[in-house]
Amino acid sequence: MKKIISTLLAVIILLNFILCNESYVMAFQGTDSIGEDSITAKDQEMLVNEGKSEDKSGVIGNTIFGWNLLGNIFGTIAGILAVASNVFPLLIQTCMTMLTGTIGIFTIEKAVFNEIGIFNINYFNLKNTYELGTGANKKVISNSSLTKTVRKSIAEFYIIFRIFAIALSLLVLIYVGIRMALSTIASDKVKYKKMLIAWFESIIILFMMQYIISLIFKIGELFGNIMYDIKVILGDDASFEADIMDTLTSNFMGSSGWNYALNSVIYWFLVFIQTKFFLSYFRRLVTVGFLILISPIVTITYSIDKVGDGKAQAFSVWFSELAVNVFIQPIHALIYLVFMYTAGAIAKYSILVALLFLLSLTKVEKVVLQLFNLKNVTSLKPVEDERKGKGS
Repeated sequence: MKKIISTLLAVIILLNFILCNESYVMAFQGTDSIGEDSITAKDQEMLVNEGKSEDKSGVIGNTIFGWNLLGNIFGTIAGILAVASNVFPLLIQTCMTMLTGTIGIFTIEKAVFNEIGIFNINYFNLKNTYELGTGANKKVISNSSLTKTVRKSIAEFYIIFRIFAIALSLLVLIYVGIRMALSTIASDKVKYKKMLIAWFESIIILFMMQYIISLIFKIGELFGNIMYDIKVILGDDASFEADIMDTLTSNFMGSSGWNYALNSVIYWFLVFIQTKFFLSYFRRLVTVGFLILISPIVTITYSIDKVGDGKAQAFSVWFSELAVNVFIQPIHALIYLVFMYTAGAIAKYSILVALLFLLSLTKVEKVVLQLFNLKNVTSLKPVEDERKGKGS
């Protein structure tokens, strides 16, 4: 998808430079006189996009060069196609807004600062609202009925899985006890003694699991609230995506032809990046819910894993997956604050450069995760692609 967008941008920019050359106007004010007044920027834009201009005397003139005739034809076609194609990103943006229930439009900013109720991963919060920020910066976000229904279902299934895990743990205890009683070799007795100790540890973890998960959620919310407070202190004027959308809207209102097509491609690119984050945070929501459900089952394998090499691989993988999925949101918020708000003024003058800053969120995220030796669980690039790359 990146290659397609890059190719479209290159083609449009190239055609814009080749076909839309600087033009001059002939205004016939008699039989053979030619107006010598220079044209304005507005006149030049009319020449490029519409093939006509109006000089200071009010006389309509046409372009001299034949190149502009070809440019006008392609520009008109590109403008018509751009108007028709903009329906798709607008529809995608509208669907994301409706699904998340956000006020205005869905933005990456709202997702990374936990301002979207459906993307709040604290499944233990069954209240109607939750709070962002601290003190005077505090903001109350409502949980939708769908969010509360999903969380209630997760809680009910968690209790079922917990009871099932307790029953299996008792079977494991009986098995270890029988093997210890029947063992006559000293090495086997030591082995099953270690397994028994690991079993006690797994039972403690099983009954403390909900508190462990709650603690991880609380720490993640603490860092998230700090990022939100900083955002509020910076003020609404620093809204990065709002500046991009305002600039695009203004450009759409005052452009046509190739200029309209170029702005349409930029709009597509913006919606493409927002869609990647939408899917990433939806995947994060589902992943955390699944990790909470299987958390009691993970404790069953704790005693078996611990005997082999002294490490509980299943529990370690589960813990790292949950931690990365929880803390990736404040990491995104920090990166957004550093890069996006710093480059907020750029969006008013160079949208393409601003979008490159927005795209850098995914790159910096990978660097941060690799720096702390964590799996790239919520990377915007699917894990399957990385596996294919390693296989090849």
